[in-house]
Amino acid sequence: MKPRLQRSATIMFLVSIGLLVVALIGGPTLTRAEGDKTFTVDVTEDCNNAHVNPVVPGEPFTEVTPGDTIVVTGTIYPGGTLKPGSQSNLPTDPGSIGNWLSRAVFIVDTNQFNNGESPIAFATMLYMFPHDSKSLVSEGLVPNVGSRTERAVLGGTGSYASSTGQVRMENIGTNGTGCFNYRFSFRLKDQQ
Repeated sequence: MKPRLQRSATIMFLVSIGLLVVALIGGPTLTRAEGDKTFTVDVTEDCNNAHVNPVVPGEPFTEVTPGDTIVVTGTIYPGGTLKPGSQSNLPTDPGSIGNWLSRAVFIVDTNQFNNGESPIAFATMLYMFPHDSKSLVSEGLVPNVGSRTERAVLGGTGSYASSTGQVRMENIGTNGTGCFNYRFSFRLKDQQ
């Protein structure tokens, strides 16, 4: 074999071995955007069904300290149902498409919260369409009014059993219970 051909054959052999190694140890994963599922929902958080476990014993419900935990429910509506700002809507208003549950830990104190610092907490959230047999779970930071965060979608149940992706959480204002109205824009990966 001529030296030039021998060198080309050696290079091709080494490239082939390199590609095989990458394939075996896991190279980059390609995703298909065209099959991804996107949708938006609004949530009315219900202060009438909020349970706080304060770090400071006896701390009033209106005060927060980093480390306080809260479990709160809410009602899910089609995206665009809720208006931004201070509203009088309630979680019992008609048009619900599901239920929402959040378990959170505050990372700000009352002054930071009232001064608009964001994020205010980190939380695990469960979105049930309409109950736990068809649900999604997200984890991440919780924004203050007028702010937004990106959260991880960890999975779900039913038709969402293998779902992962991201959800943009926007705190669009307050409702008639004194809690927040949120907008969640989901981008779920195609699991094909």
